[in-house]
Amino acid sequence: AAEPSTTIPERATYGLQALYEFKEGAGNTIHPSSGTNAADLIINNTDSVVWIPGGGIEITNPTLIASEQPLTGLSNAIMQSNEITIEAWVRPGVLEQYGPARILTLSDTTTSRNFMLGQGETEGGSGALYNVRLRTTATDVNGTPSITSQAYILRTLLTHVVYTRDADGNASLYLDGIRREYQTLGGSMSNWNPNYELAIGNELTNDRPWLGTLYLAAVYDRALTPEEVDDNFVAGLHTYLPE
Repeated sequence: AAEPSTTIPERATYGLQALYEFKEGAGNTIHPSSGTNAADLIINNTDSVVWIPGGGIEITNPTLIASEQPLTGLSNAIMQSNEITIEAWVRPGVLEQYGPARILTLSDTTTSRNFMLGQGETEGGSGALYNVRLRTTATDVNGTPSITSQAYILRTLLTHVVYTRDADGNASLYLDGIRREYQTLGGSMSNWNPNYELAIGNELTNDRPWLGTLYLAAVYDRALTPEEVDDNFVAGLHTYLPE
C-alpha cells in the first residue's frame, strides 16, 4: 500500500480536447468525461462489448464505436496549435492484430485520416506493436509513414500508450511512462480535414476491428511534456491498478 504521505499526481487538463473514461456501465452511449470539443460515442452493437465495473469497456467481438458527427472543433483546435497528444489506457485482447487494428481514429476511411492509434501493421507485418499515424503536410492523407513501437513490446496487459507531437515536429511514443520511440515529423497539421468523426475499436468503414479493453482515451491540442506523461501514467496506475 502507498505511504500516507504519497501524493498521487493530478492528470494534465490544460489543452484537453476529449476525454473518455467509459464509466457508463450499460447502454450504447459513451459520454465524454471532459474536454472542450468532445462528443458522445455510439456503440454499434452492444452485444460485442462488456462494460467494466468502475470504468472501462471490453470489445469482445468486432463492432464500431463512433461519434456519428464530425469533431470539427477538435480538429480545428489541433490545426491551430499544430500540436497533439493521443493517450489511451488499454489492454489488448489479442497479442497479434492487423490492419492496423484501430484503437482510436479520427478519420473517414481506411486510407484518409487526421490521426490513428492502432495495433499491428498491415497483414504480413507484425501484429504485436503499437502504431500511430498522423496527417501533416509532410505525410500522405493516411498519416503515413507512421511511428511504431518495437515488435512484441506489446503485451496483452494493462498499458499506458501516449503519442505526442509538438509544433517543432518532435514526435514521441511512450509506453507506461517511458519514451520508447522518437521521430521528427515535419510539416504542419494545416491540411487536416475537420469533417472526420472519432471512432474507437474500428475504422469508420467497419473493416479494421480491434479487440481489447479501453479504460481511458484522451486527445489534447498540445504535446504533453515527459513529466506530464509520467504524471498521467502514475495517476492511472492508482486508478486502474489500485493497491
